[in-house]
Amino acid sequence: MEHQENGQNTISTRQPKEDMVGRCREFHEIQQHIQRDNVPVVLLTGGPGFGKTTLAKAVARELARPENKVTVLFCSLVSKKTFREAVIEMVNSCTQGTVQLTEKPDQWLKEWSRQIQTRFTFVLDNADDVLMSDERDKFLSLLKAVRESSGRKGTFLITSRVEFRCTVLPSKVVSLGPLSLDEAIRLLLSRVVDEKIRGNLCQTEKITRLCGYAPLALCISGSLLAENSFTEDSLIEGLQQKPMIVLEQGSESVQMAIETSFHRLKGDQQDALVVLSIFPDTFDEAAAKVVIPGDCCRESLPVSVLDFLKTTSLVDELSQSGRYQLHPLIRSFVKRVGQNRSDLLKEAEQRACSFFMSRLCENSKMFWEKDASKGSLESFQEERHNFEHFLKVYAKGMKSRNQNIINNCKEFLDKFLETCWYLQMCLSPSSYVQFLVTMLESFADCAESDAVHRIELMCLLGHEIRKQSQKEKSAEYFEGANSLYSKNSSAFEKNAMSEVFFINSYSDFLSKSGNPHLNAQVLKWSQRALKICKERLVEDHPEKAEALLLAGRFTKRMINHPRTDELEMRSRAKQNLLEALDLYRKRLGKHPMTVRALKETGDFFLNFDPERAFTHYKEAEEMAKQIAMDNSKEITHLLKNYGSCEMKRGNYAEAKEKLERAMHVAMREFDADHIWKVKIKTAQAFLLEEMQQLKKSKQLMREAIEMCSRLRFPLLKLPNSVYISHFLKRYPKDFPEYVVLR
Repeated sequence: MEHQENGQNTISTRQPKEDMVGRCREFHEIQQHIQRDNVPVVLLTGGPGFGKTTLAKAVARELARPENKVTVLFCSLVSKKTFREAVIEMVNSCTQGTVQLTEKPDQWLKEWSRQIQTRFTFVLDNADDVLMSDERDKFLSLLKAVRESSGRKGTFLITSRVEFRCTVLPSKVVSLGPLSLDEAIRLLLSRVVDEKIRGNLCQTEKITRLCGYAPLALCISGSLLAENSFTEDSLIEGLQQKPMIVLEQGSESVQMAIETSFHRLKGDQQDALVVLSIFPDTFDEAAAKVVIPGDCCRESLPVSVLDFLKTTSLVDELSQSGRYQLHPLIRSFVKRVGQNRSDLLKEAEQRACSFFMSRLCENSKMFWEKDASKGSLESFQEERHNFEHFLKVYAKGMKSRNQNIINNCKEFLDKFLETCWYLQMCLSPSSYVQFLVTMLESFADCAESDAVHRIELMCLLGHEIRKQSQKEKSAEYFEGANSLYSKNSSAFEKNAMSEVFFINSYSDFLSKSGNPHLNAQVLKWSQRALKICKERLVEDHPEKAEALLLAGRFTKRMINHPRTDELEMRSRAKQNLLEALDLYRKRLGKHPMTVRALKETGDFFLNFDPERAFTHYKEAEEMAKQIAMDNSKEITHLLKNYGSCEMKRGNYAEAKEKLERAMHVAMREFDADHIWKVKIKTAQAFLLEEMQQLKKSKQLMREAIEMCSRLRFPLLKLPNSVYISHFLKRYPKDFPEYVVLR
C-alpha cells in the first residue's frame, strides 16, 4: 500500500486478496491514484459483469486497514436517480443513519467534512443513475465542495458503467476490459478448490473464451464446475447454446447485470444496441450508421448513439481504431431481446447485407485493377467475418427470392463472375463452396435468362469440388454445364467473358480426365476460346490471358503423347505461357493471377531446365510477398513445386523450407484430408530420401498413401505417380502393397 515515509511515496508489495485474482494491476493502479493529493476522483468503469464492485470493495478493505489511517465510507447508489437520494445515502454512510436529516443534506455533508480530522474516501458504487441524470453537474460540484471543505483530505472512488470526464474535479479513469487468457484461466480455476476436479479439467481455454473473459461469467462457471453441477463438456455446450441461463447462480447473474444496463437506455438506444447484434464480431462506424434505425436519430446522428453506447460500456471501441464490437455475452443477451423485435432485426440485416455486398463489389473492382490487388485483399481481411456472414445472408436471400435483397444487391449479381473469382482468393475452400452451392440452388427454377449464371456456378463448383478429389461430383457439374450451354448458347451473345470462362473451364476439365481420345476435342474447345477472345473481348482482358495459360498447359501435357511432335508441342506451349504471362504483367501488374502465370511457366521448365524454372518460381514467391498473399491457400501450389525445383538443383535446405511452408499453409487452409496435402507429403518424402532421412521419408509416404485412400483417390492418378511407384518398389518390405502400382 502507498504510505508516507520520510516524505516519499512507496508501494507495498502486498498482494490483493484471492478475490482479486485477475485484477492485480488495476488494484494497484487505483490504490496509487486514490492516495495522491492531486487525484480527487478515480472513476472505475467497465461493462456489466466486469468486476467493478468487487474491485471497489477490495480497494475499500485495503484502505480501511488501521495502519492507513483512512476513513472509508461505502455507499451503494443503485437506483439513486436524484441528487437528494444520492446525497442522503452518503450522509447515511457517515452516520449509520443515526442523525436527523435536515432539508438540505448537502449542507450537512459539507459541515461534516469541515469537522473530520482524518483522511477519508467515499466509495460511490453503481453511481450510473445520478451520473446519467440532469443533476450530474450539481452532484459533482458537491463532491468538489466536500473535498475543499475538508482541506483536500477527501477522495472519491466512483464505479459506473458510464464513462465521463469530471470537469470540476481532476480525475483518473480506470477501465476494466476482458481479462487476458492467463488471468481468465486463473480466475476460473480459483473457484475450483477440489484438486481432483481441477486436475481433470482440460478445456479451460475454451470455457474462458465462451465466457468472453468476463470475471462474473468466469466465477459462475468455476463454481458450477466446483459443485459438479456441470461437467466440462456439458458446461461448454450450455455456454454455446444458452449462456444467459447457465450463467445464473443464486444472486449472481450475468443476465441481470446486463439487463440492468439495458433497461437504463431509452427505447431508441435499446433498438440501436439490438440491431448492432447482427454483426458477428467487430464493425466500423460506417456499418453502424447503416443499420441503426432512422428513428434513433430524432435528436442526434446515429454515430452519436454509438458514442453514447460506448460511454455506457455496452459497446467497446478497439484501441481508437475506429472499429467497435459488442462483448459476446452482451450480444447473446440483446439477441434474445431481439427475438421480440424480429422486424427491426430483419430490416437491419437486409440493410447490412446490401452494404457489405456493395463493399465486396468495390473490393472486387479494385482487385482487377493494375497493381491494386494487395489493397483489395487487405480490405477483405479487415472485414472477413462480416463479408463471410453477409454472403450467407445474401445467398439465403437469393434462394428464398427475397425481393429486398435481390433489388438492393443488383450490382453484386451484375458483376457476379468477377466477384466469385475474387472470393475464391479470399474465402476458405469450405465457405466458398457452400456459398456457390446455395447460389446454384437459388437459380434452380429460374428463367432461361439466368442460364448463364447457372453455367458459371456449375463450372466454379466443378473446379472446387475437383480439388477435393470428388471427381464424379465434379464431372456432374461440368457435364451439366455443357448440357445447359448447348441448349442456351444464344444467352451468351452478350456475355463473351462468361462464354470464354465456360469454354476454358470445360476444356480444362476434359484435359484433366487423362483420356487421350479427348485431345482433339480439347484442342477444338481451346481454339474456340481464343477465337472468341480475339473477336469479342478487349485485347488485354484477363480472361484472354487465362485462355492462353490453359492452352499452354494443355499443349504441355501433349508433349509426351504418341503421334505428336515433341518439339512443336513444346514450342507452342512455351509461346502460349509466355504470352499469357506478358499479358497478365501488362494488365494486372503485381497480382495473384500474375503469380499463377509465373508458377505455370516455372512448371513448364521444371523437368528439363530447373534453373529457368527457379527464376520464375523465385519471382512468383517475391511477388506473392509483395501483394501479401504469401500465406494464402493459393501459395501451396507454388511452394510445393518450388521445393521440388530446389531439390532438383541440389539445394536441400531451401527445398525443405519451401515444402514445410507449403504444408503449414495447407494445414491451416484445407480440410483434414486434401489432395494437395498428399502431393506435398510425397514431395517431402522424396526430398528426405535424398537427404538420407529414410525413417521420416517412409513415414510421410505412408501418411500420403493413407490419406489418398481415405480420399478414394487412386495413386496412379497423381501427377507424380511414376516417382511414387519407384519409391515404393525401393522399399518392398515397408510397402508390400506397392504391387497395385505395377
